[in-house]
Formats: sequence, C-alpha cells, structure tokens
Amino acid sequence: AVKTAREGPPGDILVFLPGLAEIRSCEAILAPLKADIRILHGSLPFETQKIVLEQHCGDNRIILSSAIAETSLTIPRVRVVIDSGLARRSRFESKTSLESLETLPESDFSALQRAGRAGREAPGLCIRLWGQGDPRLSHDTPEILRSELSSLVLECAQWGCTNRNALSWLDEPPVMAWDAAVQLLQSLEALNQDGTINSRGKILHSLSVHPRLAAVALRSGADFAVKTVHPFISQTDTTKLIRLLNTRLSRLNVNENNHYLGLLEGFPDRLCNIQSDGRYQLPSGRLGRIVNSTSTPSQSKWIIALDIENHPREAHIRHFYPMDTTVAETWIEQRLTVTILPVDTSSVYVWGKQSRQKEVSSYGSISIRSRMLAHTKDSTIECLLYAVQRGSYSFEGVSPQVDAFIRRLSFLGLSIDEKSRQEVDSWLRPFFPKGSPLRAEFVLQALRYRFDGSKIDTQAPEYIVLPNGIRRPLTYECLDPCEGTIAVLETRLQDLYGVYQTPLIHDKPILVRLLSPARRPVQTTRDIAGFWTGSWKEVRKEMRARYPKHAWPENPLTGPF
Repeated sequence: AVKTAREGPPGDILVFLPGLAEIRSCEAILAPLKADIRILHGSLPFETQKIVLEQHCGDNRIILSSAIAETSLTIPRVRVVIDSGLARRSRFESKTSLESLETLPESDFSALQRAGRAGREAPGLCIRLWGQGDPRLSHDTPEILRSELSSLVLECAQWGCTNRNALSWLDEPPVMAWDAAVQLLQSLEALNQDGTINSRGKILHSLSVHPRLAAVALRSGADFAVKTVHPFISQTDTTKLIRLLNTRLSRLNVNENNHYLGLLEGFPDRLCNIQSDGRYQLPSGRLGRIVNSTSTPSQSKWIIALDIENHPREAHIRHFYPMDTTVAETWIEQRLTVTILPVDTSSVYVWGKQSRQKEVSSYGSISIRSRMLAHTKDSTIECLLYAVQRGSYSFEGVSPQVDAFIRRLSFLGLSIDEKSRQEVDSWLRPFFPKGSPLRAEFVLQALRYRFDGSKIDTQAPEYIVLPNGIRRPLTYECLDPCEGTIAVLETRLQDLYGVYQTPLIHDKPILVRLLSPARRPVQTTRDIAGFWTGSWKEVRKEMRARYPKHAWPENPLTGPF
C-alpha cells in the first residue's frame, strides 16, 4: 500500500500500525526504498516527536505511527493515510493486578479519526486494509473501564469518598478494579481497613504522582525513585519529575535513603521469589519470567518486579530490581499469614480420595514454610471447606453446568463473597453427606440453594424468546474483565427478521453475534436497530451473493421473508 501511494501526487504518507514492534518491522521492510522514513510513538522522547510534527520542506516522508497520531494534532503535508485497522490497548486485570497489551481491531470512531489526518490541510486519501464487513466496535472502551485505579481511589478518599456508588460517573468504574485499587492502597498503608484515608495516605497524595512512586520516593528519595521506577522516560522528563518531587518532599522534611525498603513499601505485591525453573512467583500466585529486560541479569532469590506485562501462560518481567535476601525475608516475616490447606490440592480438584491437611505460612501465595496436620476421618471434605472458606478455591472447572451457573451469578453481580465463604458450614457442608464421594452435582445443588436458583433462572435465563417467537439459548461470557460478564446471543441473521430493538436481560442489552446460514460470523452488535439501518445494506449484498437460496429482504422488519 505504501509503494502504491508513493506513485501518486507528492506529499507525506501516514501509516497507522498497532505498536512499536510492527513499526520497526515495517521500517525494515521499507528500507530499500531509500525514503525519508520517520517514526511517531509515545515511547519516543518528546523532542523526537516534535520534529515529525513541525512544518518541513524536502522529500516526501513516510511516517510510521501508533495511535498517538489519531488525536486532533495536525501533521503537515500528509495527503495519504494507510490504516492497518489495528490498535494496541492496555487492559488492567484485577485478578492478577497486572496489565496486558492486546492487539484489537480499532473502533469505527478511531478509524474515522485516522482517516481525518489525511484531510487536515487539503483533500486527501485514506486506504483501509480491512474488509467492509469485518466486525468492529463503534467506540473504544473508555479508559476508566480498563485501567488501574489506585490514583483515582486515593483522590476520592482524600475528598472523603470511600464508596464508588457515592459518586455519579459518566462511566462507572468496575467493581473489581476499584476493589483491587483499595487493596493495593491498603497494602501501601495509605488507607484504613474501612477505606478512609490515613495520615500516610495524605502524604502520598500530596506528592501528586502515582501512589507506588510516591511511596518509593518517600523512603528512597526522588532521584532513586524516578530513575528506578521509570527508567524509560526521556532525560528531560526525568529531570523535571525529580525536581518536582524534591520540592514536594522538602516540604515534608523527609531525608530517607533506604532503597530496599522504599521499593518494598511501594511494590509489596511485586516482591517475587525465584523458582527451580528460573521463573519468579508473585504474591498473587502468578509466575513470571524475565523477558527483554533492561535491568542487569539476575538470579537473585528475591526481586521487585517493577514493570510486568501479563501474558496467557506467564507474566513477562521487563524491568526489576534485585533485593537483598535478608531485608526481603525480614520484611516478609512480619507480614506472614497462616492458612490450613489440603496437602495435595489436586485431590480436591478431581474429587479424589482422602486428603490430608497442612498449615502453611505464606506471603500472599508465596509459601515460606509448612507443617503437616493430623489426619481426620473426613479430611477430604474438610480440605474442600477450608479451601473455599479461605478463598483459595473456587468451583470453576468442576463441571460445565457449574461453570455456566457461576457465570450467570457473575452477570448479576453475585459471587462466593467473603460472607458466603465464612458461612460454608450452613450452605455447603449439608450437601456433602459423610462417607459419600464428592460429586459435581452436589456443588450445583449447594450453589442453587445459596443464591436462590429460581430467582437466577428468572433474572439470568438460559434461553431467550425473541419478539418474533423464536427461542434461542443464551451464554454468559466475560470478554473484557473490566466490563464483567455479559449475556450473549449467537444466532443466524434470519432469526432476527422482525426484531427491531436489542433484547434486554436484567435491563442490560445483550451482545448479538450474527451468523450466516453456514453459521459463520458476520457481525457483532449491541444495537440491532442501528445494524438494520446501517451496515445491513452491505451485509445483505454479500449474503445474497453467497447464499442466493435464502431470503434477504431489503426491509428485514417487514419482509417478505
């Protein structure tokens, strides 16, 4: 596409790519053209970005850019935009307290923004490298729904607001992300157990930087904190941030210089212990491997993982700081928790034979030491009850039926919460008769008893009857942890003829996956009315060509069908 565009009238070519890796790859492929190739990416120093944005004369440029160029800024002389149709978005995962990067189709809104870069100064051309019928969202997910929220929660606590429901939000922050932020701030000793801000929290807030960085700077000094926690920012930005923090720290009369304790106080959840295979275990239980790190290679027993990217199999530790073993283990010893767990957790997961119990002293999920407990007659059931009571075991994976019921609970904002875990003797134990083997159906019966299965069947049904009388099954899926579980209807296009509005389940619009007669994906939407009045014309044209024996009415609301 770039080579073709260069054969046209003079002017710059702006190419949108999802990230720096793709930008560098494209740069290498285009190198033989001997063209003036420039790069625009948020990780580059501002001085470098500024050169690309300034008016210039000379050869036509090829500008390889990430989504940073979507905004209202004007890049001079751009006459052609080539859009890959992809975007890289960060997403905070509350369960792991880590962020991951996903490469996804850009939204229609972003595509419109990108196309507009070609017409800022004169008529331009946009080349889109995807099919017109490819499904994509109308707008990007708001950042508050996919970001880490500790700075926001600390700000609210400073105002006196400790409950997310006490404020009116344009986009309400997810419960799990909010709770994860509260938990982090409590581990930083910035919030009390009731969520109110304490004196240390007020000090961290007064530094006006991320609470983690504030905690490190308070103990270790601004220079160490900025250069260690944020080694990737430009020298200019580093100098400005250090000067700003030093000014604010001077008002607090703080003169600490303990690097190890500073990092432990700012990143208590990132203290990692090395495993036999060379990977590191985080307190969350997640395993991570040092990958493409700029830090000095290390086989330290303990490290602080400062920059982690979540991946399906393991986390990637991209920047870390090696810890002194004595300092780390002294810190841990003062913060150990003691739990009673099955000796072999697999015997619970597969509903196996009798299992014994052990007492484990741990820092989060990092086991420090353990000792065996005496065997009891019904220790298998006891092990299960202990695990559920202490939140170290959920029933996900027991059976498809149990999984489906748990997802329906999640859709309604219900879960096996702290109260349910503490009351396992009243609702879970009775469904496991003494001497009987553990069975998945007992779990389903217990869950339906605890959460009123009849009410769940009404509010989160397994089937939906469409306005045209067609009955179809519903699934409940978590496609985005920040959004939570949603109801999903997967059905053929023809099943929705005569259906004008998107059906609601529990007052929430369902996500509809539209399928062809061959049950291949056609489009995904939460706005059926918008689909009929919008992209239906093009979809109909394609479907009529592929499946001429089926009815494809011009007006799918009135027929003929």
